[in-house]
Amino acid sequence: MCIAHECDPYGFLVVNNKPMTSAQIGRLVGLSPKECDKILAELFDAGVTSMGDDGCIFSRRMVRDEGIRNARAAGGEGGKSYGSLGAEHGSKGGRPRKDKGGLITPLTEGKEPPPSSSSSSSSSKQKPSSGRAPTGTRFDDFWTIWPNTGRKVAKAKCLEAWKRRNLDEHADEILRHVTGMKLHSQWITGFDPAPMTYLNQSRWLDGIPVDTAMAATRQDQFSTAAPATDWRSSNAGIEAMARKLGMQWGDEQWPAFKKRVIAAADAAGEA
Repeated sequence: MCIAHECDPYGFLVVNNKPMTSAQIGRLVGLSPKECDKILAELFDAGVTSMGDDGCIFSRRMVRDEGIRNARAAGGEGGKSYGSLGAEHGSKGGRPRKDKGGLITPLTEGKEPPPSSSSSSSSSKQKPSSGRAPTGTRFDDFWTIWPNTGRKVAKAKCLEAWKRRNLDEHADEILRHVTGMKLHSQWITGFDPAPMTYLNQSRWLDGIPVDTAMAATRQDQFSTAAPATDWRSSNAGIEAMARKLGMQWGDEQWPAFKKRVIAAADAAGEA
């Protein structure tokens, strides 16, 4: 999906306007064509990817999201027809509001308006509180998906840095990168940075490096020489057993997830 994000059109695995082959995709992620074909088959079975009539692999979700973004952008352009009203009726423009009446109430000559009661006056000045200060940004999405490790600290300073750099404009790219790195052996083995370091150094611009350790794990998964009962000895085996048991890896560290899968397999009587 990270590769499809960089392709044009967006969401399609193409190069030079031609569908990518499994060999080309495999070279980009450090897999052989055979391994890549098997992983693609899993993605097709799970409904993550689709294939067009021309044999091009694409993500329906990414294509749909891109269509929504373009439609919203086109809607913003359409608002220019009310541009002359923008300063008077808001920065986004719009049709002028109609008077609803009751704005001007004539007073009887020589009489002052009655004073409002203290209760109504004080209540009119009070604003409802939600109990939580809204951030007005997508920082909450970033903080939610960040791995729950000992380095997940300084939330207030991270929020301040997020607002100062206006990172809402890069939120989609940042969230995709964090999601990809959570599956990378570098972060799985405990070399994930502190979120403050990640933001200050713009780590999402580095992209996702080729995961040679995970590629070796995939080799173990598809090796015919490995015995079927040896699933506990490889990350791929743990992943396969987790899928079989209907378990998903969330924000926990990989060793904790591995331990939980083995315990569940033992309880279920899996060999």
